[in-house]
Amino acid sequence: VTLIAASGDDGAPGFLYRYGYISLSQCGYFAMFPASSPYVTAVGGTIGGMETSGTVTTEVVNSVSIGGTITSGGGFSGLMSAPSYQTAAINSYKSKYTAKQSSYLSYSYSNRGYPDVSMTSNNYLTIIDNSSYFVILSGTSASAPVFAAMVSLVNADRLQLSQPVLGWLNPSIYSNNGGFARDITSGNNDCTADPSLCCSIGFKATSGWDPVTG
Repeated sequence: VTLIAASGDDGAPGFLYRYGYISLSQCGYFAMFPASSPYVTAVGGTIGGMETSGTVTTEVVNSVSIGGTITSGGGFSGLMSAPSYQTAAINSYKSKYTAKQSSYLSYSYSNRGYPDVSMTSNNYLTIIDNSSYFVILSGTSASAPVFAAMVSLVNADRLQLSQPVLGWLNPSIYSNNGGFARDITSGNNDCTADPSLCCSIGFKATSGWDPVTG
């Protein structure tokens, strides 16, 4: 069984800054729960690369710093150690980039990193209350259920072929080194979902797994 969770919409700093509970003078790494739990598959958010005609843009980290309406959440758990299947991916990221530490609330590369994967999280046409009321919504609370729907479709196909369902996804995600997905290598999660509330700390997307888009 796999539980799928959104990684959050407020980057590495977290929602406490956006709602004014903590001042930007105390920027730190607040991990989102349950996304930071090693017992879920956490889904981050991207923007771009979805055009069906004309010029196709590059898919990058969804961030208010480039015109998005959210910033993909990601980072490291403050409590739970990295599971064994994830340590190689974290060590690879560590060898490429070391984020600036916070004197207020730091991160540890020894802990569970999230998200595990990402999906586009920008401008979903959404029907509200099973009616004709349409709205445009963005966020990892949109990308996460879309990823969950994809997993359900794969499982349905496998059952039709008398094959077992995928089950617990995370070990397979990391054993394949993301080979099943597009690697997002541009962007960061320094900001919250408010473009006026950005920190000087956060993580950058790199080749391979990263704590921004998985």
